[in-house]
Amino acid sequence: MEKGLSLAINQLILLIIAVVVLLVALGIIYGQVPNINEIKANQQRISLCNAYVKSDPKCEDVDQVEDEVTEKLANVCQQLRYPGCSGSLTVECVKKCCDIACPGTK
Repeated sequence: MEKGLSLAINQLILLIIAVVVLLVALGIIYGQVPNINEIKANQQRISLCNAYVKSDPKCEDVDQVEDEVTEKLANVCQQLRYPGCSGSLTVECVKKCCDIACPGTK
């Protein structure tokens, strides 16, 4: 009886090790690949920031920009969780969310 019990315990240990290795591999794969929605939101953010800067090159007056652009930019910046970006679009939010396009924000 000992041999049969020993074989079952060995198989159980191998199964546990295999599951742990699989979970670690999945964690590495999915933990380092950015979410596809985040990638799309960043692409949209860059496009909207470029459109924003065409109307307000210094990023100092949100009122100069079309409402459609400011609304979409506010939504994308909120989705990406930029600080100061909740509710309607503010100059502070624009300077943080569009830091690449706005001069003197780095």
